[in-house]
Amino acid sequence: MSHKQRQNKSKDNYEVGYAKPPRDAQFVKGQSGNPYGRPKNKPNIKSMLGKILDEKISTIENGEQKVISKFEAMMKQLVNRAVTGDHKALQTVVRIQAHIEAEAQVEETLGFITHEQDKKLVEDAINRIKSSSPENNNTTNAEKES
Repeated sequence: MSHKQRQNKSKDNYEVGYAKPPRDAQFVKGQSGNPYGRPKNKPNIKSMLGKILDEKISTIENGEQKVISKFEAMMKQLVNRAVTGDHKALQTVVRIQAHIEAEAQVEETLGFITHEQDKKLVEDAINRIKSSSPENNNTTNAEKES
C-alpha cells in the first residue's frame, strides 16, 4: 500500500473527538495560529507617569537657561516652597527624605545577606512591618529628627 493510499484510508476512518478536531478546523501546516501575534502591552499608569516625568523642559535658574526633567523641576519647586515656610511642602520633603533613608537602610541590610532566598525572606518581613504599622514609622521618623 502506498503512502497516498494510507493517507486517504486514514482520512476516511478519522474520528472526531477529544483532542481530535475536524480536519477542516485544524491549523494549516506552515501558517501561524496567531497571525497578528501577541498584542502590545498598553501603557500602565506607572510607565506613563515615568515617561511624562522624564520629559525635558527649559527653565531659567540664576539667570542661566537650563534643560531639566519635569521631575527635577517638581522637586526643586517642592523644596523651594518648603524653604519659604510652606508647611505641607515641608512635611512632604521630610517624608520623602525618611523614605529614602529607610530604603538605603534596607539595601545596606540586604548587602550583608548572601543567599537569595534569605534576602527574599528579609525583604518580605521588612515590607510586612512597613505596611502593618504606618503610625510606628511616623513616630520613629519624628524621634530621629529630634
